[in-house]
Amino acid sequence: MTYFISVVAALSTLFSAIAAYLSYKSYTRFARANIEIQITIMIINERNTYTNVLKDPSVDKESTLFLTAVEQLLSAYEYATNFFFQDKVDSEWFKETFSNEIKSYLTNDSKFKGVFDRHKTQFRSLNKFYNDYILAVNL
Repeated sequence: MTYFISVVAALSTLFSAIAAYLSYKSYTRFARANIEIQITIMIINERNTYTNVLKDPSVDKESTLFLTAVEQLLSAYEYATNFFFQDKVDSEWFKETFSNEIKSYLTNDSKFKGVFDRHKTQFRSLNKFYNDYILAVNL
């Protein structure tokens, strides 16, 4: 009888551990998804601001307004790449979603690239992502 109770207790503990693990995995995925949504919204908002400033013919491309829009978008990418390197977002999702966009801004847009180059120390994670996942792939 004692053996039977021990087996039932062991099975109960095992099932509890499995349930806790599955609950943790579900929570972790939910937390990642929440961060991914926040990052996406932030980047979309900053990209829209940059695009609006870029399209406005009254805004000089050397003005504080323009440079601030560029820096805000770079800061959004910096924030996002920090989460990427902390493994708080799905790495494949992040690379598929943002690599081409980052590459386009940093290689095709001379004003954008100029601001980035002047402030590389401020954008360490973005610079690392650019070098490790964009430039290294194209070599």
